[in-house]
Amino acid sequence: MRKRSVALLLSVALLLLLGVDLFFWESRHDVEKNVAMGSATPDFTANLTVLNLAFDDRTQLANATLELEIQPKKKSLDSINMVTYGYQVDSDGTTSNLRSCTSHMKECFTSYEDVLKPNGPHVNIAKIRQAQVPLLLTENRPEILYPFDRFSFQLDFRGWVNREAEGDTNVRVEDILVKDSEPNFVLSAGADRYFLMRKPFIRIVSVIFALLSLTFLVYLMRLGNPKDLLGQSLGFFGALWGLRSLLLPSTVTVFPTLVDYVILTEFCILFMVIILRVSVAQGEAGTP
Repeated sequence: MRKRSVALLLSVALLLLLGVDLFFWESRHDVEKNVAMGSATPDFTANLTVLNLAFDDRTQLANATLELEIQPKKKSLDSINMVTYGYQVDSDGTTSNLRSCTSHMKECFTSYEDVLKPNGPHVNIAKIRQAQVPLLLTENRPEILYPFDRFSFQLDFRGWVNREAEGDTNVRVEDILVKDSEPNFVLSAGADRYFLMRKPFIRIVSVIFALLSLTFLVYLMRLGNPKDLLGQSLGFFGALWGLRSLLLPSTVTVFPTLVDYVILTEFCILFMVIILRVSVAQGEAGTP
């Protein structure tokens, strides 16, 4: 009776966990940050949107599409003819990924228009879009810990309008929106970084399968007949290898992973138990 109650409680807890994951954890959540405003009025302000974020497991690199909307904050400013910007700052404080766009470059200047404001003259708004932009990633947890690995990146926007990237910037970003578009990862944000973690479902399933395989391993170790243990072990080996193929997609090329270490450990434990039990059984059979 007690075992049935424990099994029932565990089943209910598992169903609740999967339900929470289905309706809450697996849903996509875009991350939007409003950058703190400074005291001085900038020459230009910008809104940055990150689209089509994609991570490549084979190269451990990420790329995205960047969209910028820049407009002047002072009526006396000239039209926006050129925009130079960087979106990530290196460890030494320099911006090495500088990109430059002009109003004549149709591949990045998607629109360049005059917009009528209620209480003022026309102002120029420049909209820039650049696809397949690489993002510098930091490996917070190594991929060997799959599916519990984690990566992060920063977005440190610096921009110059109508001049080269020299001296102080004259553009201040007010809003950064990162679309959660990577299918195999969950996007989250910290104080100054954005994080990519594996989907909760694959982590939950990995833990459940590990617990179930350990439970079955204990069951096998308690079998009385060594011949039954040997036969059941072959099926256990095949089941674990099938679970590995399910948990590790072809895109994850790193070897070994945490999943491989767990499976190999269970293999070794069961192999030693088989040898021990067979040796004991042979010793008892040879005893007069």
